[in-house]
Amino acid sequence: MQYIPFAHPTLVALSAYLRHLDLSLDRSRWGAWQDYVAYAQTQVEPAVIAHFLQAKYPAVAQVPATERLPDHLSSKQRLFHLVGTITQRNNSLTCVEVAYLWRALETYRVYLEKAPSTYSIALEKLRLQLAHFCYRILEPKLSPRERRHTMRIEHYLSAHHLETLPLHPFVACLQERAS
Repeated sequence: MQYIPFAHPTLVALSAYLRHLDLSLDRSRWGAWQDYVAYAQTQVEPAVIAHFLQAKYPAVAQVPATERLPDHLSSKQRLFHLVGTITQRNNSLTCVEVAYLWRALETYRVYLEKAPSTYSIALEKLRLQLAHFCYRILEPKLSPRERRHTMRIEHYLSAHHLETLPLHPFVACLQERAS
């Protein structure tokens, strides 16, 4: 299996972006879809992240599509951070994982462009795919402090009394590398 190395801040940024998408899509079920699309257009476009992934791994479109990712032992990976082997991080993703994420972001981009009138079951499945990737694949690679930061990311219809962190500083490194 081919592994693609990533800089650790890139994995943090991807995790923050996917958490933002997960929370925003979840909250969009309770309002008008057009309002969510208007909000999403003010945020980082999924095409920027997809372009970054394609620049990192040019053959991403040629990898066969998979409905499901292989299972990960996230509890074992999180244990490494508790034990203190923070210097031996696994900052790589498999080519299948990169292709899976790229396809999910492209699907999300198409949903935003088509702007369906309501939230659909297919959109909920996409949200679950993004959440699975974020929580089962990326989050175990983060330190507890980084996870706490990404948990506080801003999102659509976030509570005003909570202190959230803006998305743009997280993904600034991805936007620079994509261009």
